[in-house]
Order: sequence, then structure tokens, then C-alpha cells
Amino acid sequence: MDEKKLRFAVVGVGGIGAGHVGAVIASPYAELAAVCDILGDRALDKYEERGFVPIRHIPMFTDYYELLDSGLADAVIISSPDATHCPYTVAALRRGIDVMCEKPLTVTDEESALIMETVRKTGRKAFAGQICRFDAAFIKAKELLDSGAAGEVFCIESMYRHGCHKDLPKDDWRFFPPRHATACGGCHAIDIVRFLLGSDPDRVFAFGNRKCRTDWSVEDCSETVMHFPDDTIGRVFTTLGVIADYSMETVIYGTKGSIFTNYVADSVKLRTESGTEVFPVKGVTHNAVGEVDAMCRAILYGEPASHEIIEGAKTLLVCNAAIRSMKSGMPEKPEYELLG
Repeated sequence: MDEKKLRFAVVGVGGIGAGHVGAVIASPYAELAAVCDILGDRALDKYEERGFVPIRHIPMFTDYYELLDSGLADAVIISSPDATHCPYTVAALRRGIDVMCEKPLTVTDEESALIMETVRKTGRKAFAGQICRFDAAFIKAKELLDSGAAGEVFCIESMYRHGCHKDLPKDDWRFFPPRHATACGGCHAIDIVRFLLGSDPDRVFAFGNRKCRTDWSVEDCSETVMHFPDDTIGRVFTTLGVIADYSMETVIYGTKGSIFTNYVADSVKLRTESGTEVFPVKGVTHNAVGEVDAMCRAILYGEPASHEIIEGAKTLLVCNAAIRSMKSGMPEKPEYELLG
């Protein structure tokens, strides 16, 4: 392997950003060159309280654009609030810096279109933080699916069941603007459906409600049904306020059998008329190291990566079509044409 490493800056070191810091440190293709958080030392205090590897020796910025202009970073990982994703991504790309932006990629379809236009104009590499694509159980499920073990798929069901928004304080950044459950959590399951099928839905219909987080102004629970061009049906249940274990249980129904998997599973099951076969899988969930490694190999060696930014953009468009459907009461088409 070439000894060259990419110099990374991680933007936002709270929550998922802390995991990205660790992934960059662990990756043989990367080095942590800087971090950025508007909270400065307070962010580092919280980071260290959670027991992560100390990073106070790493240059810290509180101004994102000052970081970009410092020349310290070849690539940035954007883990800041959703409303910053588009301007931060575009600014980095225009400065010749490669990007991985957390999910959901943006808030609006138009922002996704602007990012894709900027990628084309700058020729830079960009990726979306759809981390479930690097989970061992989902990778194995896709291998079985692509091998024909389940036959022709006619339906796939997934979910994003989480209580992560149940106790958020009212001044939390997720209120500004309020995060639709379908986009901020459901995007994981919707993206996995797209990943497993290798296809994009042409119509989306959805219902949503707000029973758990009644002070929210948008849905905290939704049911999304997707129709794919080959007549396959996809269904995704999302909840952010449930009192239940976290789950991304996913079932793929085919003419020869069914595949059962989950984000946190240590095995994948294939049920056919002959019985049930169990395939053990090894690997961590929230595989941020795999995500960073794949990004680096794509940049350094031109290898394909499953999380190129177009995938995050398409998933966001599907989520937003579902949100529009909740309002219109009618099926809606994702506006893929905006992506060019």
C-alpha cells in the first residue's frame, strides 16, 4: 500500500462526529489534522467525558471557513447540524477539499442539486454518511440477494426504530429547523432498501403522525411505501420516540425464499422451502472505520465506493417525496432530475 495518507478534519465532535474522529485515527489511510466545533473547548470537554481518545494536541477551530482556508486538510467529514450540510459541503468542494457529509445529506432537494452541481464543476470526490452500507449483516444480505438465493424479490421491509428524540431538550439544534423523522432517521432504512435492491423507487406514498413527541412540529413516526420500476414494493417504518429496543430489522421476500437481517445482528438468515440457513457475520455496527477507509481508497486509488454522494442525494429525495406525500395524501415522485 502507498504510504500516502489523507489529512482529515472532522467538523463537529459531538455525537456521531466523535465516532468519525476515532475512525480517522484508526484508518491506515488517514491522519487527523484538525477538528472544528463552534463550542471549542467545551466540545472537547464533552468529548473527553465520553471516554474517547484525547485530541487536545490536534489543532482546534471554532470557525469552519477558517479551517478550510488553513491548508491543513485534504478532506473534511461534516458532522455538524443538518442545516449546515449544504453550505459546508459546497464551500469545501470549491476550495478543492474532498468531503464526506453526514446524513441526511441536506434539508431540501434544491440543496442536494447544488451539491451535485458543485461536485461536477469542481471534480472533487464527495461521499454521504450512509454508514449502514458498511454493516456486515447488510453486506451479507446483499450478497445473498445478488446471488439469487432468494429468487426474484417482490417486497422488502425495513425499519428505523429508535427512541433517540424522546427526551431532547426544547433548545436542541434538531428543532431548528425541526427534523422530520422520515429524513433524519428513516433515511437509514430507506437507503438500505435502495442499497439492497440496487434500484430507485419511482413513486412514494407515506403517512406520518406525532404521538410520542407532541411538542414537535413535524412527524416523529411514519410509514413509507415505495414502488420500484420492476414492480417491487418497499416499506419502511420510522419512529424516533418509541419505547423499545433500537432496531433496523429488515426482511427481503423473494420467490425462492426470504432473507432476515438487522443492523445489530450477528447473523443473517435465509429461509427457503428446504429450511433455514444461518450465516454468521463478524463486524462492528456503526462501522465508521470501514466508511472512512472506503472513502480514502476511492480518493487515493480510484476504487468504487458504495457511499458516493449521489447515493445520499437520491435517498434524501426519496425521503422528501415521502414528506410531501404526507401533506398531499397522494403518491409523490422523487425529483431525481434535479440531480442532473
